[in-house]
Amino acid sequence: MFSLADGNGEAGSNSRDVQILNQLSSRLRAQGFQVSEAGPGKPRGAVSTIRFDGYSVTVLLVATRIGEFVRCDVLTWSHKARWRRISSHVIAEEWEQACAALEKILRLDPKVSLLARLTENELTIKAGY
Repeated sequence: MFSLADGNGEAGSNSRDVQILNQLSSRLRAQGFQVSEAGPGKPRGAVSTIRFDGYSVTVLLVATRIGEFVRCDVLTWSHKARWRRISSHVIAEEWEQACAALEKILRLDPKVSLLARLTENELTIKAGY
């Protein structure tokens, strides 16, 4: 989850979500990650995929305008073919590297005002679901 200053864009705008995720995807690609272009999520948000050797991670970004800021929730889940045997340790290690790269990108962005890594349970509690 992160918040960034945004003086333009519409509340609930999928195009804004896609633009934000594409900016992050581009920065991850510059660091050597294989990241697809973002597209609109259904029913909302933006979706992209990070590919690793033998598996991929889907990234969903949902942005919500709060005054002059946009709160971005980033949810992820991994996929692999059932017949592929990949150690969960390898997946966790590679995904941690991607998360660390993303965190560094966001910490260096002057527009970002809040950054927190939350588990699914923590996000559910924080969002009041």
